[in-house]
Amino acid sequence: MIVDNLKKVEFHEKFLYNIADNYTLNLEPRAISFESVYEMLAKRDEKNLMNEILKSSWVARPLGRELL
Repeated sequence: MIVDNLKKVEFHEKFLYNIADNYTLNLEPRAISFESVYEMLAKRDEKNLMNEILKSSWVARPLGRELL
């Protein structure tokens, strides 16, 4: 989940963990800020979350996993 500022990251990450605990979902919940996304995308040669997502070409969507 990408949130609009750093202050909201912790709250949303806890929210995602609670959802994952209530259901048998095989996912790793993460919440990151827009600022972090821009930083990671600027560092295309480094291994980071955004670059790994872009490499895999899979994104979780509300209706399931779909190819980009």
